[in-house]
Amino acid sequence: MLKSVYNNGGFWIGRYEAGIEGTTESAEGNSKILELGRTESKHQEIDIDTSPKAICQKDAIPYNYVTIGEAQTLANAMSPDNSKTSSLLFGIQWDLVCKFIEEKEVAKQEEQRPNIVASINSDSESWGNYNNVSLDNLSSNAKSYTTNNDTWSTISDNKAANNDILLSTGASEKTKRLNIYDFAGNGFEWTLEHALEIRFNPCSARGGYFGDDSSFDPASSYGNSGGYLYSCDSSFRPALY
Repeated sequence: MLKSVYNNGGFWIGRYEAGIEGTTESAEGNSKILELGRTESKHQEIDIDTSPKAICQKDAIPYNYVTIGEAQTLANAMSPDNSKTSSLLFGIQWDLVCKFIEEKEVAKQEEQRPNIVASINSDSESWGNYNNVSLDNLSSNAKSYTTNNDTWSTISDNKAANNDILLSTGASEKTKRLNIYDFAGNGFEWTLEHALEIRFNPCSARGGYFGDDSSFDPASSYGNSGGYLYSCDSSFRPALY
C-alpha cells in the first residue's frame, strides 16, 4: 500500500460500501433481488467459489453478515487485474480519507472549518444514515432492511425515517462527501486496523452504523469486535493500490 502511495500519489477506495452482485436494479416485482440480501435468519458462510461476488455500485444491497476474514476474502477478489491489489482499508487509510475530506471541504469554504471538522470527528448527522437522521429524496431503486422483521424490502414513499434502517448503497445524496457515499453511518466497515482491545476484540470496524446516534459514532469513530463475529451492521469497503 505504501508503495502505491509513492508510485501513484495515493490509493483508491470504493465510492460505495461493498454490495452484493445482482441487487442493483429495481426490486419492484423481482423478489430474487431482495432474496439475495443477507439476513440473520438465512446467514451462510462465504464460499468465494459459490457465494455472490462483491461489487462497488450504487443501489446494491450491502454485503453484510460477514466476518472480517470473509470481508477480506471478498475484497481481495474485487481487484480488476493482477497489476493492483484490492483489500479492506488499513486503519491509516481510513484516517487519511477523513483528513482528505476535511482538507478538500475546507478549501471550498475556509470559514466552515469548525463545522467540517466536527462533522467528521464529533457528529456526522449532516452526512450519515443514523437512528437520529431522516433521509428523503432517495434513489428510485433504494432498498431497506429492518432488524425487527429481518427482511429486505423496497421503499415506496421515497423516505427513510429515523428508525434504525439499513439502506442500499448510495441511497441518498445526503450521505456523501466528495462523491464518497456512506462513509459515515449506514454500516460499520471492517478494516485491517488492530483494535486497542487486544485479547477478546482485536478487530476494528469504522464509521458508525444506522442503529447509533450520529454523535456517538461519527465518521472517524471505530468499534472493537471479535474476528469471528458478524451482524447486519457489519460491512466493508474495498481499497485499491
